[in-house]
Amino acid sequence: MTVSLGRSNGTSAWQAFISLLKGYVGPGCLSLPWAISQLGIPLGTISVFVISYWTSSNIWHVVELKRAYQDELESDTSTDRTNNNNSNNYDDDDDSETIPSFPTTASPITYSDVGNWLYGKQFARFLTSMICVQQLAVCTVFLSFIGENLGAALDLLLGVKLSHALVISYVLPGALLLTTCLSNLKVLAPIMTVATVTLFAGFAVLAVLVVQAWPQRPLPYLTEIEDWNNVPLAICAILYSFEGMCLILPIESSMSHGKEHFGLVFVSAMSVSTIIFLLVAAFCVMAFGKVSSGSITAFLVEQQQKGGGGDEEENLQILNLANLLVSLAVLLTYPLQLYPSYELIGPAVAKYFTNKGSMRLPVDDDDDDDDDEEGGADGYVAANSDDEGGVNAMAGRLSPTPADVQAPFSDEDAEESQRRRGSEGIMITDTLNSAQPHAETSYWNYYGTSYGDTPTIRIVLVLITYLIAIVVPNVQLLVSVAGAVSGSATGLLVPPLLQWAYWKKMEREERQQQLQEEGSSTFAYGYWYYQRRRLTCYILFLLGCIVLVIGSTSSIWDIVKVYRGVA
Repeated sequence: MTVSLGRSNGTSAWQAFISLLKGYVGPGCLSLPWAISQLGIPLGTISVFVISYWTSSNIWHVVELKRAYQDELESDTSTDRTNNNNSNNYDDDDDSETIPSFPTTASPITYSDVGNWLYGKQFARFLTSMICVQQLAVCTVFLSFIGENLGAALDLLLGVKLSHALVISYVLPGALLLTTCLSNLKVLAPIMTVATVTLFAGFAVLAVLVVQAWPQRPLPYLTEIEDWNNVPLAICAILYSFEGMCLILPIESSMSHGKEHFGLVFVSAMSVSTIIFLLVAAFCVMAFGKVSSGSITAFLVEQQQKGGGGDEEENLQILNLANLLVSLAVLLTYPLQLYPSYELIGPAVAKYFTNKGSMRLPVDDDDDDDDDEEGGADGYVAANSDDEGGVNAMAGRLSPTPADVQAPFSDEDAEESQRRRGSEGIMITDTLNSAQPHAETSYWNYYGTSYGDTPTIRIVLVLITYLIAIVVPNVQLLVSVAGAVSGSATGLLVPPLLQWAYWKKMEREERQQQLQEEGSSTFAYGYWYYQRRRLTCYILFLLGCIVLVIGSTSSIWDIVKVYRGVA
């Protein structure tokens, strides 16, 4: 008998589309007019198309690798269980039913799991760090963007001049509340719908300003590069605008039918996002001329303060409405952008503390006498490094492997586990037979969708982004450095590295299979096929390194100049 624990919190194709669209279209989109101003409209448009295709292609290859890894896990697990069933001898008098079968993935396969599969634990740790830095940088820009827009609006509307840090401090409770209360993507989906509607309402208000300014638009249009020193920063700003790259795998995993529908969802979301980027950037530059701020709405507020823009009172109301809508949309998207960090940091933190041996996890009251004896008279079981098959084995990895499969559940255990965890839709592994009932009552419970995801972890991450946003208040510089460092690493460098290792693995396996079947070492066709694949990976990796080095050097040097008072 096979027990299927379906993902009750799985998102639909439409919800996944909305999450992807809102994950990509955010403050980065509103910083594109500045980037296009630096590059000129023709080169800027081409750059947006190229980076869109480049990053989308790379991330889609990661999705394919994730699926290949998942298929390998399922194949290995099926083989292992078949062998185990064939080796077990049951008495004729035993009326036991067929052992239930369970998936071997306790949590969705992440970006880092793929890295661990192809390169090992050290690379997986590096990849986890890069993804966390990427998402924390995006969320930092979100807070800084909100602070700049609301601060400018308050100054213009009420004449109240508040510091950047003070405005962000007022926004902080809202970010904390949204982050701690919205536990998974199923709960986030309606919020993302509201955020998307709000953002597009802000774009509509911005379109009204474009129409008003169109008769007085500056001519000729910006078609040339004015300052070559700003070109790397502009490219990095465009790269940052595709800020939803690390959301692809979590959103794909959350879909009820990811493999059947996610390809179309992904292509549709990326196409719509790219069109929105181009329309917003090009029309704003054509209507308002050179944009000197990393936020188009903040730039328009500055222009209004200088006395430009037609009817002052009407423009004042429109500008403040646009600022309010855009800022609200960005705030509602904040927990979605921080979501990948929960999945990656939570298990690592839980592993660290449980391996220290000082964490004592409570045992359920209805456990049998054997469990009480094992856990002690006080009803607790210690989580220490000697617990090879228990909590530590589960918390010490992001995705279990077939080698971890132990004694299977009974039907009663399956029903109880499904009752306890069905609301979160987490798939259950055989290793949880003895360990997970204790872990479920521990502090490292499945608060969201991964082990170790706790409110404390979420609050700490929010505070980190808050502090960085205060230290570096310039949105334009934050966007550039985030795109150069973290965006280049996760979107341009890591995918070719993963592909290179995968093609090398496939070549080795195919060569071994051919030797076994034919007893020949002839591998000419396959050799050149895989060489071309790896050569493509080398070229993409080299181009990514160029973007990383030039972009990060330029953006970090600009931050240094700001603090030295040079710029």
